[in-house]
Parts: sequence; C-alpha cells; structure tokens
Amino acid sequence: MFFDFANPHHSGQGYKKLFTLRNEHLPNEFKATYRSAKKTPKNYKDFMQPYQNSKPQYEAEPLPQIPHFFTQPNKITIWSTNEKTGNKEKMVIPATVYTYKSKEGSRVGFILRGVDPNTKQKIIRPLTVWNRILDNDKVLPCYRQKAFEPILYNLDVITANPEKIVIVVEGEKCAKYGTLHGALQYNLPIIFTTWPFGVQAYSSQKMWDALNGEINQRILLWPDNDEIGIQVMKEIKRRYLKKALILNPKQLGLQDKEDLADLPVGIEFKQILENLIKIVEQKEKNEHNTTRYTCFF
Repeated sequence: MFFDFANPHHSGQGYKKLFTLRNEHLPNEFKATYRSAKKTPKNYKDFMQPYQNSKPQYEAEPLPQIPHFFTQPNKITIWSTNEKTGNKEKMVIPATVYTYKSKEGSRVGFILRGVDPNTKQKIIRPLTVWNRILDNDKVLPCYRQKAFEPILYNLDVITANPEKIVIVVEGEKCAKYGTLHGALQYNLPIIFTTWPFGVQAYSSQKMWDALNGEINQRILLWPDNDEIGIQVMKEIKRRYLKKALILNPKQLGLQDKEDLADLPVGIEFKQILENLIKIVEQKEKNEHNTTRYTCFF
C-alpha cells in the first residue's frame, strides 16, 4: 500500500503510523535524527518538515528499466458496488497483464486489465515500478498505480523488424489477439501494436515518432467499429501517421461496437490478414489506387 504524505489522516492511520512510514523513506541523516527523538510530531507542520526539506529517492523518477527479478502483479484491488445491497466492497480481482517494453526490450511498465464482477465494467490500471528505500537502506523495486511514459505496445518487436507491416489497433487485448491468432499462428509479416491508457490517450508525438521512418509506408490503422474509435484513428493519421491507411471495420465483418478480437479464429481471419498484406505490397509498387478497395476509408 502507498500512503499520501500530504494527508495526515490517510487511511485513518494517524500521525504515529505515518511518522513511521515517512521515516522509512527519508535519507539516513533524517532517520537518525528522528529515531533518536523517539516521539511523534505534535502537529502536521512538524510532521512534514523533514520530508519537505528533502526529496526522498522513493519519490524520484520511475525506474527506466524494471529489474529482471521483479515479478509484476496479476491482480487488481478495487472498490465495487454490490447491486443487491448498494454497499461498496473491497475485492481483489484477477487481471491480464500486458507488458510495455522499450525498443531495446527492457520492461518499462504494465497495464492490468480485469472485469468488475458486480458491474461487469472493464477495469484498466497502469502500473509503474519505483525504488523503495527500506530501513536497512536496501532498495526494493515496488509498483505504483501511476502511468508510465507512453510508448507503443510491442515496440521492441517493431524496432527489430522494420520490414514488417504494422497494424495499429485499439487496446492491448486486440493487439495480443491479433499477434497470437494471426501473426504468430500463420507466420505472417505483421506486427500488432497499440497505445496505453485508453482510446483518448493517443496524443504523444514522441510515441508515434517510433513509426516515422522506413516503415511509415507500411502502417494500417484498424479501429473498433464505433464512432469514437474511427474518429481517433483519423486523428492519429492526420496528426502523426499521414501515409497510413485506415481500415473500415464494417467491411471486415465487424458489427457495431465490435473490435478485432471479436473476429473468429481460423481461416477467415487468416484470409483477411493475407489480403491486407497484398494490398500494402501492391500500394508500395504503385500498382493501384487503394481508394478502389472498400476496406479502407
């Protein structure tokens, strides 16, 4: 659990508990001073003074590279409203973990995805790893529910395979589905990617710069079959990936509100991907105008 040091009553712990927790993260010179005092600060100002005078390592930047021995969590703690009683319940739900890696292949953050059993709503939590300083001055990597610097999903794979076609989809679930049941299963020259933190969090020039270069000619944007998804993909094309092609999800067999992961696994999905590969290859050779094809906007 992480405590808000700006709130003296966080989680109802009171000064005494917070005093101990704060000391856990203070530099050695402050630890020695306040351990010898053996007393709890009398007011909030005294309590916060050492913390405000020093920037603990605990509150520094997130780790640029997550240690190999760090095991990411696979569960989410939520407060859910019970529809029968109307009361809020604290519960731990299982989550699917999606790992974001730098272009060199180092882990930089996680996205956890679960479903609230009461409301059936999607729960998505970003996690970033920070260093925590223990009383014995040892460093322990721990995670915080905070967004990391946005990068593309499968960025390391994209960097290592610039000749492959990149398909941008909405959400990690679709990217993983396309990777497992399309690209890998049929050994196709395609990489599925997406951006973190939700459909509206696409505004990052630095993130999209990773696709600007030789592979810029080989990018497809595959939106969900809803208005917001299509509009977001059009904005991404207009602002960041001007030469990318936007797929029309209705022409690919998707019903309203469906996404790539709703397509059945099998030959039909394989044929859709193979046809897209052919169109991209023909476009590179200037053999036709892609506007003739109804699968594009």
